[in-house]
Amino acid sequence: ETGTAPFRMLEDVPYHLRQDWANVYAFVGGQVRAAHDAQDQRALTTALKWSQILPQLLLRTAPKGAPKVRAYVAKRFRLASSRQWGALPRDWAADRVILAKEAAARGTADVVPHAVRLAAKGLMSRAALHLSSQGSADPSCPKVRQQMCAKSPRRQVDIPQKYRELEPGFVEVDLCEKMRTLKRCAGVGPDGMRNEYLSALTRAEDRKEAVAVTNWYAEQWLAGTMPDWYVAATMAARVAPL
Repeated sequence: ETGTAPFRMLEDVPYHLRQDWANVYAFVGGQVRAAHDAQDQRALTTALKWSQILPQLLLRTAPKGAPKVRAYVAKRFRLASSRQWGALPRDWAADRVILAKEAAARGTADVVPHAVRLAAKGLMSRAALHLSSQGSADPSCPKVRQQMCAKSPRRQVDIPQKYRELEPGFVEVDLCEKMRTLKRCAGVGPDGMRNEYLSALTRAEDRKEAVAVTNWYAEQWLAGTMPDWYVAATMAARVAPL
């Protein structure tokens, strides 16, 4: 339910919230690392799920039909900073209900504003493509799903067993510069994470812990020590019937 973000996400972390974002990101990542090192699978599962939904909890835009709240985004960062974790998913769930009601009636109403935003950034080709799109087909239609499955078939060959039995290796990485120079406007991952959010971590006044957490995630990924479900969820991709 939380693996795919239904919301339009902020295009970047607001300047005045960069340090708060880095602090919360580092805190949640620290919980993941502590549970991983302690081999506490239950705590690790919980912490990883929090890390996956964190962008949505903090950096989503408000549905148009949501009650007007002053400092909508800053309020959520205050909740996280004061460790009022329970309020964040409750607000997320409430916004999702509102968004679901709006989705059926919205149709293509957001096409032009989004194209204008792309054009304002100099992305003229993407803006033109967005305006000329006929939208997406109904994924519940059997014929549409058949075409989607034919275009993106399931893998027929499994990973050989000899590779599954390899001992985990370890590679030390430093992603700070890569994070800083990530391509902007590259799209949003299924979980709501954007390149801009990772770049914002490097621009926080105190970035040490946030960057260290990201390096640790990368090292564990390369070593193959993350749970299978997390790897599958992280590598997921949306398939849209365009």
